[in-house]
This record gives sequence, structure tokens and C-alpha cells, in this order.
Amino acid sequence: MKITKYLSKQKALELGTSDCKKCGECCQKGAGFVLEKEIPVLAKYLNITVEEFKKKFLDEQKIYNTTAYRFKIEKKDGLPYGNCIFLHKKNCLIQPAKPLHCKIGGCHEHASKLNEWYMLNHFVNTEDPQSIREWAIKLKTHPTIMGGSLAELVPHEDTLKAMLEHVEITRELKEEIIK
Repeated sequence: MKITKYLSKQKALELGTSDCKKCGECCQKGAGFVLEKEIPVLAKYLNITVEEFKKKFLDEQKIYNTTAYRFKIEKKDGLPYGNCIFLHKKNCLIQPAKPLHCKIGGCHEHASKLNEWYMLNHFVNTEDPQSIREWAIKLKTHPTIMGGSLAELVPHEDTLKAMLEHVEITRELKEEIIK
């Protein structure tokens, strides 16, 4: 099956879970993203408030100029990666409630393309010039799946050009400010 931006969530889940060995290997090197709508479900599963859940278990960050949440990781020995906060002896402590990104990610053959699908469908905002510019930078060094090219995301050439040209304006303004 070909993975494209337009793949259904159900098909993504099927692909993501079909080869998973539930070995915990992927959770030893980082943690999954959590969508805003998944937070109340996870908080309820742990019988705590949404605010408690966010404070105790999530790090907020920007991905393609979109606010994103990721499970905290337990770093060891000064390494930039570590175990997901919910990994315990190679088992996921929130397995029945784990979020979509955790279900489709991992070390299986479809993982990188499913991660791309996830980014395109949840973090890249085709209405936000900054999001498109950040995606454009990523595309300079990484291939994408069908539906993820700039022309596919912003099909109106003039709109895309205006979004991307803003980078040059910003760069010029920064140079002026530094002088």
C-alpha cells in the first residue's frame, strides 16, 4: 500500500500496528506526539486533570509553526534522547490509551512514511506562511510522500510564491536590524 498524505487514519493505524513487535525499542530513543484532543483521554485514563497531565507528562514545542505536545523523556548520561516517560521495562504504561503518533510510529518498515503522513496531517498548516516556509526548509534535505510537495500543499502558484518570498523579506529585515 502506498502511503500518501491522503491515506485514511484507519489505514495508517493498520500499517502502523501490523508490524509492531511491541519491543519498546522506539520508546527507548524518544517519545511520541500527543494531539490536543488526545490529552483529555489520556488524563482520564490516568485519573488526573488535564492540567496535571500537561504539567507532569508533556513538553510543549513548535513543529512547523504549530503548537505540539510530546511526552517527556528521561534522559541519561547527558544523551539527547532517552526513554519515554511512560516506558517501564519495555512496556507502555498507557498502552490502551496511547495516542495516534505512538500507534503508527516505531521501527517497522512503514514508520518513516507514516511519520511524514502524521506531520503533514497534523502540524503543517497550509494557511500559515511560516509553517509552509519551515516545511520548505525540511524538503531541501528530506524527501516527502505524495501530497507533501509544496505545489501540492499550496496549489496556487502566486500564493505559494508570496509565502516563500517572505523568507527573503525577513532575511533582509534582519540584516538591516543588525547594521
